[in-house]
Amino acid sequence: MKIIQSILKNSDALVVLAATFLVGLPVIITGLIGVSKSSSYYGSCGNAEGIVVNNEYKKETKNSVSYRPVVMFFTPDGTKIHFTDLVDTFYEEYRTGDKVAVLYPPSDPANARINSWMRIWFEHAFIIGAGFMIIAAGIVISIVTVKKASASG
Repeated sequence: MKIIQSILKNSDALVVLAATFLVGLPVIITGLIGVSKSSSYYGSCGNAEGIVVNNEYKKETKNSVSYRPVVMFFTPDGTKIHFTDLVDTFYEEYRTGDKVAVLYPPSDPANARINSWMRIWFEHAFIIGAGFMIIAAGIVISIVTVKKASASG
Protein backbone atom coordinates (compact mmCIF):
# COMPACT_ATOMS: atom_id res chain seq x y z
CA MET A 1 0.00 0.00 0.00
CA LYS A 2 2.87 2.34 0.84
CA ILE A 3 4.46 1.78 -2.59
CA ILE A 4 1.18 2.69 -4.32
CA GLN A 5 1.02 5.93 -2.35
CA SER A 6 4.65 6.65 -3.25
CA ILE A 7 3.96 6.08 -6.96
CA LEU A 8 0.92 8.36 -6.82
CA LYS A 9 3.04 11.12 -5.25
CA ASN A 10 5.90 10.79 -7.77
CA SER A 11 4.91 12.39 -11.10
CA ASP A 12 7.56 10.53 -13.14
CA ALA A 13 6.51 7.16 -11.75
CA LEU A 14 2.84 8.01 -12.22
CA VAL A 15 3.39 9.00 -15.88
CA VAL A 16 5.25 5.74 -16.57
CA LEU A 17 2.55 3.68 -14.88
CA ALA A 18 -0.28 5.52 -16.65
CA ALA A 19 1.43 5.20 -20.04
CA THR A 20 1.97 1.47 -19.68
CA PHE A 21 -1.63 0.96 -18.59
CA LEU A 22 -2.82 3.03 -21.56
CA VAL A 23 -0.82 0.78 -23.87
CA GLY A 24 -1.20 -2.55 -22.05
CA LEU A 25 -4.94 -2.54 -21.37
CA PRO A 26 -5.99 -2.14 -25.04
CA VAL A 27 -3.59 -4.97 -25.95
CA ILE A 28 -5.17 -7.22 -23.30
CA ILE A 29 -8.67 -6.24 -24.44
CA THR A 30 -7.75 -7.01 -28.06
CA GLY A 31 -6.58 -10.48 -27.02
CA LEU A 32 -9.75 -11.09 -25.00
CA ILE A 33 -11.92 -10.00 -27.93
CA GLY A 34 -10.01 -12.50 -30.10
CA VAL A 35 -10.66 -15.24 -27.53
CA SER A 36 -14.35 -14.36 -27.47
CA LYS A 37 -14.67 -14.36 -31.27
CA SER A 38 -12.74 -17.60 -31.66
CA SER A 39 -14.72 -19.24 -28.88
CA SER A 40 -18.00 -18.27 -30.49
CA TYR A 41 -16.87 -19.25 -33.98
CA TYR A 42 -15.30 -22.57 -33.07
CA GLY A 43 -18.14 -23.39 -30.70
CA SER A 44 -20.44 -23.48 -33.72
CA CYS A 45 -18.09 -25.65 -35.79
CA GLY A 46 -18.35 -29.32 -36.54
CA ASN A 47 -15.65 -31.79 -35.52
CA ALA A 48 -14.02 -34.43 -37.65
CA GLU A 49 -10.92 -36.55 -37.75
CA GLY A 50 -8.63 -35.71 -40.63
CA ILE A 51 -5.44 -37.09 -42.05
CA VAL A 52 -2.46 -35.08 -43.20
CA VAL A 53 -1.99 -35.86 -46.89
CA ASN A 54 0.86 -33.46 -47.65
CA ASN A 55 2.79 -30.41 -46.49
CA GLU A 56 3.03 -27.25 -48.55
CA TYR A 57 6.57 -25.90 -48.45
CA LYS A 58 7.28 -22.21 -48.77
CA LYS A 59 10.81 -20.88 -49.08
CA GLU A 60 11.04 -17.98 -46.61
CA THR A 61 14.71 -17.06 -46.99
CA LYS A 62 17.79 -18.64 -48.54
CA ASN A 63 18.10 -21.06 -45.59
CA SER A 64 14.56 -21.12 -44.24
CA VAL A 65 11.41 -23.01 -45.22
CA SER A 66 7.94 -22.94 -43.66
CA TYR A 67 5.38 -25.72 -43.70
CA ARG A 68 1.59 -25.84 -43.87
CA PRO A 69 -0.16 -29.18 -43.50
CA VAL A 70 -2.68 -30.20 -46.15
CA VAL A 71 -5.48 -32.19 -44.51
CA MET A 72 -8.26 -34.39 -45.87
CA PHE A 73 -11.43 -35.24 -43.94
CA PHE A 74 -15.01 -36.28 -44.58
CA THR A 75 -18.11 -34.38 -43.50
CA PRO A 76 -20.99 -36.37 -41.95
CA ASP A 77 -22.71 -36.55 -45.37
CA GLY A 78 -19.57 -38.17 -46.85
CA THR A 79 -18.21 -35.13 -48.70
CA LYS A 80 -14.43 -35.33 -49.04
CA ILE A 81 -12.74 -32.06 -48.09
CA HIS A 82 -9.11 -30.99 -48.56
CA PHE A 83 -7.78 -27.87 -46.87
CA THR A 84 -4.45 -26.27 -46.16
CA ASP A 85 -4.15 -25.08 -42.57
CA LEU A 86 -3.55 -21.36 -42.10
CA VAL A 87 -0.64 -21.64 -39.66
CA ASP A 88 2.92 -21.85 -40.98
CA THR A 89 5.63 -23.53 -38.91
CA PHE A 90 9.37 -23.60 -39.45
CA TYR A 91 9.44 -27.33 -38.91
CA GLU A 92 7.21 -30.08 -40.23
CA GLU A 93 4.81 -30.22 -37.25
CA TYR A 94 2.63 -32.85 -38.91
CA ARG A 95 3.82 -35.58 -41.23
CA THR A 96 1.93 -37.26 -44.05
CA GLY A 97 -0.34 -39.89 -42.53
CA ASP A 98 -0.74 -38.16 -39.15
CA LYS A 99 -4.30 -38.07 -37.84
CA VAL A 100 -5.49 -34.65 -36.66
CA ALA A 101 -8.62 -33.22 -35.07
CA VAL A 102 -10.43 -30.85 -37.42
CA LEU A 103 -12.87 -28.00 -36.76
CA TYR A 104 -14.96 -26.79 -39.68
CA PRO A 105 -17.94 -24.50 -40.21
CA PRO A 106 -20.83 -26.69 -41.42
CA SER A 107 -21.80 -24.08 -44.00
CA ASP A 108 -18.24 -23.89 -45.39
CA PRO A 109 -16.28 -27.08 -44.57
CA ALA A 110 -13.39 -26.06 -46.84
CA ASN A 111 -12.66 -23.28 -44.34
CA ALA A 112 -11.51 -25.86 -41.78
CA ARG A 113 -8.67 -25.65 -39.25
CA ILE A 114 -6.59 -28.17 -37.37
CA ASN A 115 -7.98 -28.19 -33.84
CA SER A 116 -4.95 -27.69 -31.61
CA TRP A 117 -4.36 -25.21 -28.82
CA MET A 118 -1.31 -23.74 -30.56
CA ARG A 119 -3.14 -23.24 -33.85
CA ILE A 120 -6.37 -21.83 -32.41
CA TRP A 121 -5.55 -20.10 -29.11
CA PHE A 122 -1.83 -19.33 -28.96
CA GLU A 123 -2.09 -16.05 -30.87
CA HIS A 124 -4.68 -14.70 -28.42
CA ALA A 125 -2.76 -15.93 -25.38
CA PHE A 126 0.40 -14.30 -26.71
CA ILE A 127 -1.36 -10.96 -27.20
CA ILE A 128 -2.89 -11.07 -23.71
CA GLY A 129 0.48 -12.02 -22.21
CA ALA A 130 2.18 -9.15 -24.06
CA GLY A 131 -0.34 -6.72 -22.58
CA PHE A 132 0.33 -8.00 -19.07
CA MET A 133 4.09 -7.80 -19.66
CA ILE A 134 3.78 -4.15 -20.73
CA ILE A 135 1.86 -3.35 -17.54
CA ALA A 136 4.28 -5.37 -15.39
CA ALA A 137 7.22 -3.47 -16.90
CA GLY A 138 5.48 -0.20 -16.07
CA ILE A 139 4.94 -1.28 -12.48
CA VAL A 140 8.60 -2.30 -12.10
CA ILE A 141 9.88 0.92 -13.68
CA SER A 142 7.55 2.96 -11.45
CA ILE A 143 8.78 1.17 -8.32
CA VAL A 144 12.42 1.67 -9.34
CA THR A 145 11.73 5.35 -10.06
CA VAL A 146 10.19 5.83 -6.60
CA LYS A 147 13.04 3.98 -4.86
CA LYS A 148 15.67 6.04 -6.68
CA ALA A 149 13.85 9.26 -5.82
CA SER A 150 13.60 8.34 -2.14
CA ALA A 151 17.28 7.25 -2.06
CA SER A 152 18.46 10.54 -3.53
CA GLY A 153 16.06 12.74 -1.62
